[in-house]
Amino acid sequence: MKATGGKLMYETLRNYGVTHLFGMDEPVHLTQELEPGVMKMVLVRDEKHGAIMAHGFAKVTNKPGICTALHGIAACNLIPGLAESLKASVPVIALVVDVKTTVRGKNASHEIDQEALLKPVTKWVERIDNTDRVPEMVRKAFRIATSGRPGPVALICPFDIMAAQGEAEVYAEPDCDRYPSRTTCANHDAIVDAINLLTRAKRPVIIAGGGCLLSQAWDPVLELAETYRIPIATTLMGKGLVPDSHPLSIGVMGTYTGGKFGKGQIANQIVAEADLAIIMGSRTDQVPYDDWNIPTKGTSIIHLDIDPEEIGRNFETRVALVGDVKTTLNELIRTCKSNNANFNFETDENIIASRKTELFLQTEPLRLSTQAPLRPEAVCHELCANLIDENTIVAMDASFVCEWVLSYIDTLAIGAHFLMGRAMSGIGWDLPAAIGAKFGCPDKTVVSICGDGAFGYVMNELETASRNNIKVIEIIFNNASFGFQKHYEELLFGRSVETDLQDIDYSEVARALKCQGERVTDHADLKKAFIRAKEADGPYLIDVVIDPSATPPISWFDGFEPQK
Repeated sequence: MKATGGKLMYETLRNYGVTHLFGMDEPVHLTQELEPGVMKMVLVRDEKHGAIMAHGFAKVTNKPGICTALHGIAACNLIPGLAESLKASVPVIALVVDVKTTVRGKNASHEIDQEALLKPVTKWVERIDNTDRVPEMVRKAFRIATSGRPGPVALICPFDIMAAQGEAEVYAEPDCDRYPSRTTCANHDAIVDAINLLTRAKRPVIIAGGGCLLSQAWDPVLELAETYRIPIATTLMGKGLVPDSHPLSIGVMGTYTGGKFGKGQIANQIVAEADLAIIMGSRTDQVPYDDWNIPTKGTSIIHLDIDPEEIGRNFETRVALVGDVKTTLNELIRTCKSNNANFNFETDENIIASRKTELFLQTEPLRLSTQAPLRPEAVCHELCANLIDENTIVAMDASFVCEWVLSYIDTLAIGAHFLMGRAMSGIGWDLPAAIGAKFGCPDKTVVSICGDGAFGYVMNELETASRNNIKVIEIIFNNASFGFQKHYEELLFGRSVETDLQDIDYSEVARALKCQGERVTDHADLKKAFIRAKEADGPYLIDVVIDPSATPPISWFDGFEPQK
């Protein structure tokens, strides 16, 4: 094909089945080629949010998300979104404009070293140096983003390269249009070693991380657990893998769910009691592993991960399985069956059930509370009863709301979508992620949950949702503060400094940005508000005033009494 760089890029993206670009209307030589009904430019209010939308889109479609930005400060704005995608192993492809090659190094307008800027937050970053190479470089971006450990990449697009005429073959590599691509399996000897270690175990446990969801490994994880009766704990990023109602599901483990009234108490206890832990698709990071205190010292570890650098990082590992989770688990199960592997595990599902029942009864006063200001646990309970079902995608912000959701909103379906910015834990993430997810799965209900402090980072994207008639339901847990920071300071020092906000009715903000909305201060109005949101024909915001003294079930808040 003979065409401009912009046209060559568009045709290559089209061959990959790309349907949406999230960002500003750049690179202009690309966006001028877009065909209505084929590829849509989603104009955002902040490039950071474009990167997050691409992340949300990628998570629910298992296809790379594409974001765009102008050079200079616009490229800087991509950094928080790409950093989250890098840590969370989500493939996002950033197309970033640059100054003309003829003026590089001359202090051209907005010039900055964008390769150095973006390198720490991407798997790969490269500048296109010749128009003829545009399709080749786009294919390389897809290949790197989707293979191995998935992650974000950046392609720097100089203005004159995109404008110039070039000639190249235009095609897509068909196995790299989604992730994980070009999967690998752990070697046979390591799989046999893992099975031999399992034969000596009595109390094994599965720890499933976010890599299990990226690999779409919910079926083999469940098959392994159900065939051999092994309990399944998940990390924060692994939430959604298995329904909470499953008799072998023991919930989200770690510090942020392990406090009083948190569901993580069950997972933490069973993981601590295990003599063997099968860790799958997890970076073994600090919070899920309770400051690396679980699994306990002496527990045998089998660690399965696509990234060999993660295996053995924080725990002594007896067997390393380097490969894609789904591919390797399927082979492990096949080998177990063909060898008639005999395990003698002591899993008692009655004990798991009784612990779940006991915790359910303990949390009942919080879940059924009708106090005002509202208890966040009661808000979660009403969300589950009236809005969230098996067809719902839940996007949540970091900070307190995430911890309440992890313990009080159940996973209802296998492989359900819970989107959270927990890899870097930056607030101001949920709404753009929800918008990206809704573009990716328009037939699903998308519920976005954040605190009022976090909402201040992203409220401008309500206009993006309204302009595109993208129905997301935004729920704000409004305690008129940066709650995590406030109570953390009180815990450490007995007081907080500059953490309170004004009492703002954010439903008024929603209406000003052409969305529908309402404020709820009374528990009796919650159900009707959620039903109205579900029946609305566009984006809807519910501003729920919650108890400012409420803290989630984080273990180090146990016994802490917030100031009134």
